[in-house]
Amino acid sequence: MSEKRPGSDRSHRVVRRTFLGTAAVATGVVAATALLEACSSGSPAANSSAPATTSAAPSVAASSASPAAVSQATTAPAASPVYTPIPTVTAPLKHEGTILANIEDDYSHASGMAAVAQEYMKLYPKVEIKIDPKPIDGYIDWARAQVVGGTKASYLRDCTCPDLVAAGKFVDLTPYLKAVNPYTNKVWQTMFQEGTIIPDSNTGQVVQFNMFRVYVLWFYNRQLWDQVGLKDPPKTWTEFIKVLQTFQDAKILPTPMAGDYDGWARMGISWLDRITADAYMRDSINIIRAQPGDWDYDPKIDATWKYDPKDPYNDAFGKVTRNPVRMIQAFRDGKLSVDNPGYRDWWRHLKQFLKYIQPGFLGVNRDTARQLFLTGKAGIWMDATWFFSQFEHFMGDPANGLKRFDYGTFNLVDIDDSKLVQAPTRTIDNPAGYWVIPKKNQAQNDLEVDFLMFMTEPKMAGLLVNTTLTDPKYDLVGPPTLKDVALPKVWEDRFAVIGGRGQGEGGAPGIHGIDPQSQREWVALAQQYATDKLSEDDFFKKFEASIMQAVPRVAKTQGFDLDHPEKKPNPPK
Repeated sequence: MSEKRPGSDRSHRVVRRTFLGTAAVATGVVAATALLEACSSGSPAANSSAPATTSAAPSVAASSASPAAVSQATTAPAASPVYTPIPTVTAPLKHEGTILANIEDDYSHASGMAAVAQEYMKLYPKVEIKIDPKPIDGYIDWARAQVVGGTKASYLRDCTCPDLVAAGKFVDLTPYLKAVNPYTNKVWQTMFQEGTIIPDSNTGQVVQFNMFRVYVLWFYNRQLWDQVGLKDPPKTWTEFIKVLQTFQDAKILPTPMAGDYDGWARMGISWLDRITADAYMRDSINIIRAQPGDWDYDPKIDATWKYDPKDPYNDAFGKVTRNPVRMIQAFRDGKLSVDNPGYRDWWRHLKQFLKYIQPGFLGVNRDTARQLFLTGKAGIWMDATWFFSQFEHFMGDPANGLKRFDYGTFNLVDIDDSKLVQAPTRTIDNPAGYWVIPKKNQAQNDLEVDFLMFMTEPKMAGLLVNTTLTDPKYDLVGPPTLKDVALPKVWEDRFAVIGGRGQGEGGAPGIHGIDPQSQREWVALAQQYATDKLSEDDFFKKFEASIMQAVPRVAKTQGFDLDHPEKKPNPPK
């Protein structure tokens, strides 16, 4: 999702899971189908060799920690003092054994985890914590093979596929989240910000542990902004188009976009499409929400919930329950359709926007597109909160030869020129981190969860964040999902734009296809329509046909009984 070296764009490899995985749980089955796509290439044998261990973070152990690890852990900024345990609290388990973190070597989070591990081992000398991150290349297949083979890893970067979740291969954090965290004396889930604990849509279990948030927004070059006489950032589509036209009139590229598969299916154009389509289809939640008698219906929230498109958090997780079976049933029965007046209207707006991106964008990857902004050739750039870190890396490396410039930010804009819009534009605002705990014996899993509880104590979370920021290769994805975690002021200021918009994928189900095959078909059709090789009618007719062909595939893969959506999905083992 972020990159450690200039010129190496690795974002797309994670966003497949981030925005068509965790985030798009809002669309019901999209999460599961995206994970299927991640695993569709097959898995190596369970005993396949692991990727080579990287040097991003040294292995940490109580008796043999390397000098680098100890130095890294003990030189944390003063803002995160060493944790002092609450004297009146005794953790309800035996603290001894080994914790092995085989997380993905990305964002430099391993260095932050290593610092927290040192404090945990000081508190519990009989516990040994080994931080052994693995390289991103080949990680997903490797991690899946470990789970299938019975891994000893305590934490893995989310390698979950629907079959592994359904088979119960990962710890369900739900009962732990409802318990008191012994390091704060607070119920654990109350320590997290609203909407950052998201259950798996098909099982209702919380299998992912997320420490950070990702937020999508626009960045603009202040020098170019002033040069062309622009003042306030746009808030509406009409104002946004005027900004783009102003740059174009000044013979400055308004904005670059990736036009390859990833740019259309997962990032860039995909973000803009999914987010804004939500504004046209917010009321679809009334079709896909759980009904009384459904397997996932929660009377505590669902019996009193009322649809309110004026509230950006009205359909947030924890406020209303979605039934993924009802979504696929609705496509089958014609209650939901991608060929609808709202989505057609949005695509007319999208085609208007595409006139302002770089010529010949089809096939251009994200790294190449972003370079146009970094080199001062483009006025604005859509990205996520990890770009704050990336910008510093790019500009701080003399080898890149880049001239630093000041930048500002603004949120995605509201569509103000269409009567079909149902609500203001939201954004992608997701929890991120994606650590999972493979199931082992109860005592071992309890110990592994206890360390996560320790890590989320505000001072320890601050230690993790600040240590990550002092790592030479740091990439901070976004602000913590936890409340009450202090950040350096410069990072507080950078993240100040975050919040208040709501999650923009809950009201536009199936927009990018409801399984991997239909997603690929959507990209091909969308590229043709965007370049005027397909008419509007042909695009929507073929897109709708693709979705309808996907319905029985999804039902079979996920174990949905479309005639009885009240039944819990029963996916094949």
